[in-house]
Amino acid sequence: VFVPRAEKAGLLLTVDRLVGTQTPRLVRRRPGASGPVGLSLGDQSLLSREFRREPFFELVQSRGSINEGLVLQLSESQVTRHYEALKRPLRALRMLGCRLAIDHAGQDVVSTQYIKEFEIHFLKLHPSLVREIHLRQVNQMAVRSLVGGCANTQARVIAVGVESGDEWKMLRHLGVHAGQGPWFAEPE
Repeated sequence: VFVPRAEKAGLLLTVDRLVGTQTPRLVRRRPGASGPVGLSLGDQSLLSREFRREPFFELVQSRGSINEGLVLQLSESQVTRHYEALKRPLRALRMLGCRLAIDHAGQDVVSTQYIKEFEIHFLKLHPSLVREIHLRQVNQMAVRSLVGGCANTQARVIAVGVESGDEWKMLRHLGVHAGQGPWFAEPE
């Protein structure tokens, strides 16, 4: 809800700049804290040369272990829409030690070449693929295809929006690595 409104108001670049510069500082302040920190940025921000200077400067100053604690999240549609233009900034982030995650995977039928090209760490399935997957063979084939696209890579497939034990059982059978949703814990 927030991101589309910020984009419509012309504030997304400002929000992304603030998030991109503050997140490494926050991670640096909490050494020893467990788990990675997800950082969602819009494609337009990563394509903006002006924007890339500030967060990149922060990341370059960070120790490698801090950068490894950052997971930059982009939607699959953003990555496929701006595939060529995102090559350079995403490679630079990878070289700095950041991990990359793709949100909303499988919402549209697209090539999964980006998984290998950008060395994706996490592929987060769109909730529409997960919903009642134990009853929907088309969704099962789509998830099987995405899991296959991650074969021989470091990418791990994560199911988003798991609501039942039957869904989770089928997802595990299909090779999904992890999941999140009401089946595991209610949102806080």
